Amino acid sequence: MENKLVGIIAVKGYAKIDQLFVDPDFRRRGIAKALWNEARQICDSLNGTTEYLVKSSTTGVATYKSFGFLPTGTKQIRNGITFFPMSLSVQAEANK
Repeated sequence: MENKLVGIIAVKGYAKIDQLFVDPDFRRRGIAKALWNEARQICDSLNGTTEYLVKSSTTGVATYKSFGFLPTGTKQIRNGITFFPMSLSVQAEANK
C-alpha cells in the first residue's frame, strides 16, 4: 500500500478554517468531515471558541453546511478570489 497525503486542514487562531482540501480521487469518503472533527476537537480543548468561521469556495458551501456552518453574507470577491462567508455558532449548536 502506498502512503499518500489525501487531505489537509489548517485552522487559524483556533477559530477560522483557513484551508481544507481533499484529493479529488478521495472525495466523498468522509475525509473532510474526519479532518474537521479532529481539528474541532483540538480547537475546542485548547481554546473553547464560541464561533468557527470559514470563507468557503463556491464548491465547498455544501460541505460546510453539512458540518453545521451557515452563510453569514452573500458571495464576495476579494483579490480575484470568490468566497461565501460562513460561521458555526457553538452556542446555537448546543441549544439544538
